[in-house]
Parts: sequence; C-alpha cells; structure tokens
Amino acid sequence: MTVTELLDGFHAFTRPAHIGFGMVGLLCFWIPMVSAKGQKTHRRFGKIFEVTAWLVIFFAALGVINYLIRFSQSKFVLSDKLSEFSLILMLGHLTITASVMLYQGRHALRYKSNVKEARTVVFLTLHSALLLSSLGLIIFTLKHFQPSSIIALITSLFGLAVVKDGYQFVKNERVTREIWVYAHLNGMMGVGLAFYVAFGVFGSKILFDTNTEESG
Repeated sequence: MTVTELLDGFHAFTRPAHIGFGMVGLLCFWIPMVSAKGQKTHRRFGKIFEVTAWLVIFFAALGVINYLIRFSQSKFVLSDKLSEFSLILMLGHLTITASVMLYQGRHALRYKSNVKEARTVVFLTLHSALLLSSLGLIIFTLKHFQPSSIIALITSLFGLAVVKDGYQFVKNERVTREIWVYAHLNGMMGVGLAFYVAFGVFGSKILFDTNTEESG
C-alpha cells in the first residue's frame, strides 16, 4: 500500500467523522443557549456540545495533518500551489483558535472561584500555540500576499484577540459573576458560530463542487 492510498483511506474516515460530529454540534448548540442557565438541561446539552466540539476539532486537526503530509509528499512548488497551501494553513490556524476558545469557555467555569490557579500548563500551551500560529500566519500571508489573503489576516488578528481575552481573564485578582459568565459565553458562542461559518462556507463549497461534477 502506497502512502497516497493510506492517506486516502485515512481521509475517508476522518472527513465523515468531522462532518457528522459537526452536524450534532450544530443541533446541540442552541439548546444550552435558550435553556435556563445552570439548570439540568443547560448543563447536559452544554456537555454534549463540548464533547462534540472537541471531536470536531480533533478530526479537523487530523485532516489538516493529512493535507500537510500530502503536500510534503508531492514535493510541490509553493508558487504553483499557493492558494491551496494558504487555505490549509488557515484551516490549521482556525482549528487551534477553536480549541482555545472551547478551552476558555470551560476554563472560566472551572476557575471562577479560584482564578489564581487558572494559569495551568494546558492554558499556557494552548495560548502560546495560538499566539505563534497567529503571528506565523500573518508573516506568511504578508510575504505571499494575494487578493484572498485578507481573510487569513482577519483570522490571524482574531486569534490574537482570543489570546488577549484569555490572559485578561487569568490576570484578574478576583472574578465576578459578570466576568466569568462573559468568558464562558464568549468561548462557547464563538465555537458555536465557528461551526455555522465552517458549515456555511466549506460545506456549501463541497456541495457546490459535487453538484458541478455531477452536472458536468
């Protein structure tokens, strides 16, 4: 079995899993939003959404790694595949951004009573990864600028804003209810909206490409 065949089989599993869990996330997102906060229904479906979101992020990360391996195997010339490679880098950055936002949403609940312990190894690792990813994407985009690069720059700046929000939360001496509720909702709503954006942009592109191929 060749590397390409192995990657094709791998992708055939990870892509449907990513889309499937994403659909569950789309459905579960609104129940905690409209249900009474802190009640059983809110906590139950909030947990389902959180687990689903981590699975979506996990399979997205595997998908990005898959594409990066394909690029390295093909020994491509960057100028010939700049748009495709830039898209993969942006998707990788968005995957890291979503993981940090999801972590922030849960992190706010876990440390709302003892924010002094909130600077955990996981917190520092995730936020450092997002900071480096944002800066790296900005440098790459400016070096290889093209008309569509503005989207990558916006997502990079958004990543920096997410890092800023995370550090603003942990620098508080004491966390009020308004602060932790904002951090929690900001993280969870951000991930939920990311689900809808990803489904609307990339999902519609896949459906459009599929329909175009069938009609052709």
